[in-house]
Amino acid sequence: MASNNTKIVTIPIENTPGTLAEATRVLADENVNIVAIETTSFGEIGLARIVTDKPEAAERALRTKGYTVTTSELVEAELQNKPGELAKLCEKLGEADINIEGLWAGPVTGNTGRIVIRVNDAAAARRVVQSASPKVVSR
Repeated sequence: MASNNTKIVTIPIENTPGTLAEATRVLADENVNIVAIETTSFGEIGLARIVTDKPEAAERALRTKGYTVTTSELVEAELQNKPGELAKLCEKLGEADINIEGLWAGPVTGNTGRIVIRVNDAAAARRVVQSASPKVVSR
């Protein structure tokens, strides 16, 4: 099991044409590769949540261009692809007083699916995940 930590970079962006292009261009110009991205909007304002191969460089580049940047650690887990597995993990995290602030599901491969969780305490969440039936796969 690798001990790398995955970080997600979050920036608020205007919900107008071209603003996501501007933010992603900042990263491209710094040779930062986007591994995963999720955007959402609430009226005129949106959020871009970005996982990159170089989170510190992404944060620095975006701040330099005037973006407000927050970063969070993510916990990655692999679950069996059957009913109730996600519910079990969420229950265990809740019992440990760990708040799930965001959750993204990846592709299912064979009998397993991958999820990525943003929580209020990544270290504690990793301990819960490692002691549960799901396992931390890479980060």
